[in-house]
Amino acid sequence: GTIFKMRASDNTRVLTITAGSGTYGMGISSDGSHLYVPNNSTHSVSKVSTTTGTVVATVSTGAGAGTRWVTSGNGFVVSTNYGTHKLSIINEATFAEICQVSTGTNPIGVTLNAAGTKAFVAAERSNRIEVINLSSCTTERTVGVSGRPWGLAVNSSESKIFVGSYQSNSVFVVSTSTWTVSSVALTGDQAMSIVAIAVPQTAPTTTTTTTTTTTTTTTTTTTTLPPTTTTTTLPPATSTTSTTTLPPVTTTTANLPPTTTIETPVTTTTVSQGQASVATIPQATGATSTTISPLSQVRSVPVSTTNTSTTSSTTSTTTVPSTIFSTPKAPAATLGEAAAIVDGKAVSTAVSRSENKITAKLGEVSATVWGASAKGEVVALDADGNIRLKVGEKVVFESSGFMPQENVEVWMYSTPTRLGVITADTSGKISGKFDLPDNIQIGNHRIVLDGKNAAGKKVTLGFGVAIGELESASLLSRLLISIPVAVAIIVGLVIPTTLRRRKKLARV
Repeated sequence: GTIFKMRASDNTRVLTITAGSGTYGMGISSDGSHLYVPNNSTHSVSKVSTTTGTVVATVSTGAGAGTRWVTSGNGFVVSTNYGTHKLSIINEATFAEICQVSTGTNPIGVTLNAAGTKAFVAAERSNRIEVINLSSCTTERTVGVSGRPWGLAVNSSESKIFVGSYQSNSVFVVSTSTWTVSSVALTGDQAMSIVAIAVPQTAPTTTTTTTTTTTTTTTTTTTTLPPTTTTTTLPPATSTTSTTTLPPVTTTTANLPPTTTIETPVTTTTVSQGQASVATIPQATGATSTTISPLSQVRSVPVSTTNTSTTSSTTSTTTVPSTIFSTPKAPAATLGEAAAIVDGKAVSTAVSRSENKITAKLGEVSATVWGASAKGEVVALDADGNIRLKVGEKVVFESSGFMPQENVEVWMYSTPTRLGVITADTSGKISGKFDLPDNIQIGNHRIVLDGKNAAGKKVTLGFGVAIGELESASLLSRLLISIPVAVAIIVGLVIPTTLRRRKKLARV
């Protein structure tokens, strides 16, 4: 429950604040005048002056709430109540609770969209995130993830939600246009907090302004390095005015990760005391365009030459290693067919085709699978009526008949690869779209759905699919196989009949 206010210029602690007990993730007002402090032990949110450190208001979030995380925007303050499984929505001006919205089990992390109209909440034990409308106090959508989600972040265009997870060794990426989930595998574990940063995709532009006085010519070059700006203020002005031109210097910008190094000549001009001096970094002629990370470090040394070098390394994947999950026993579905295992027993499965999609039904569970191009168009079945995909295309499915809120895993066989997990809605329906594994081999494979049906029985349903082009020789191969078979049938029918006729003639 103790908060320390630090002065960044000299790392001095200037204020100690006591605001409740069991303080977790704090929020701050847009003008920086107040902190919003969640109190896990006292089940409340406190409003604290950042100037005096006094608690100016407190809102109770209810007995046993275990309030964990707070954020604010658009006149709202929101907090997650871990123990009572609710989100508190508070009026920022009056600091009175407007409403509480029920969430999944143990909500923890929360963030808002840029407009401050929606909250994105990570319900840790329900393995899902929720989209909540702050004005109407209603839940607009739930999206299943896995591995106990914790922190969330939204990109600047609000097209993606990034979710850190406590157990799955991955970051989940939710598309807000399709509400499908993909994942990026990590080497470590407990990826709990996450932040999204907008980084320029090209080198910043340079603007040069020249000012001439009666005694000297001063050139000031200004480079904008979004989103970080550093300003150094000199001591108050004295009666002395001096102008000094420094020798050319090299500015090196290091980004980790990825690492980008730029060395270019630059002129730094120190103007009259009492004004701010500005260090400027123009792009060298012929220099390679680079991406400048906001977490960069800058240093300058005198040089007479210019060198440019760029090193960048980024690795990502859309699958989670199967070694950290329990691999289901997949049914032996041949190409173009479907097979299922229910409670450990193989069951018959009816298969139909319509609109280039294959549907399988077993009892109350019905699932439809098809392929999608990079543009989202349905991939036509091949000449034999099979799902045949290329590397870079996606597998899409929709299904019904699963247990409500059941986490249904999606796998690719023969080499078991977990594509992801989708949580069934309250009616037991699921839908999803997944990228094919980057290292998938050309040949026949199986798409497998694994979860519990409405009766609580474990259902593992597999579809036979193919990866790669249909070989042009396949028709000839089938003819070469069918011709000997036909000849064998003819021989088997004709020869015995001829022998019987000869025996009959011999007796006559």
